Amino acid sequence: MIFAVSSIPGEDLSTLPAPDYIMHTIEYSGLGILLCWWRLAEGERPLKALVQAVILGCLYGITDEFHQYFVPGRSTSVSDWLADTVGTTAGASIALMMRHIYSQVLGVHFR
Repeated sequence: MIFAVSSIPGEDLSTLPAPDYIMHTIEYSGLGILLCWWRLAEGERPLKALVQAVILGCLYGITDEFHQYFVPGRSTSVSDWLADTVGTTAGASIALMMRHIYSQVLGVHFR
């Protein structure tokens, strides 16, 4: 989904509901949740899962910014990449909080 949105030409994105950096943060927070949840499901310890999710999301953000360089009306931006990284970190942190709530409050335990 991130790749598809990044492929939209710049002139078609003129009506974003929020500033660009907010959209990047929201988009990548979803990725962070999925990446961290995946690593947790594979049995990684929580902190290691968080670090792995952030590294993977950060690396994907770099490739996404590179991809946007070739899309008409789009550009590569370090600030967008930083928003991607912040979003991934926030999402991965949310996944860890969800895991904690499930295990401590609801009694659902993970391996």
